[in-house]
Amino acid sequence: MNVEKLLINIYLLMKVLFVLTIIGVLSLFVYNNCFNPDTINYTIENYTDYEIVSIDIDQGLTGHFCLGSGTISDTLFYNVYIVNKQDGSLSLKQYPSDNSKIFMDTESPYLRITKSYRTDNTSHKMIDLSNYKKYQPKYEFHIPKNSIIQNFDLGK
Repeated sequence: MNVEKLLINIYLLMKVLFVLTIIGVLSLFVYNNCFNPDTINYTIENYTDYEIVSIDIDQGLTGHFCLGSGTISDTLFYNVYIVNKQDGSLSLKQYPSDNSKIFMDTESPYLRITKSYRTDNTSHKMIDLSNYKKYQPKYEFHIPKNSIIQNFDLGK
């Protein structure tokens, strides 16, 4: 009879130790992934410059339809001829105006595409839930001063 009680007590003690171990490991996991002050956020930016020849504005309509219903959206695009550095040929590219800025600050026009990667220092984490990389391209058109024509007077 005493041996049965002893085995039952040992079995219950093993269950309690197992549950406490699981709680401890989960606590460390939550602390490392959520509350650790050593986690440092940083942003890496890489940019590439392209020589451009001309820019045009395009009002693009896009939509999706299925069985009589759907959506239409209009987006402003910049159509740009880019000079290929290897052979001097021209390529027509299209960039959305949402992430674009125009600077009138140079004599030789160029396009700067900046790619940003946002991440954090998570080398100490067991399973990384928050280390996602976000790619957000930004487009900067650097063109000569007074090269944007807004009004045409054809009456004279």
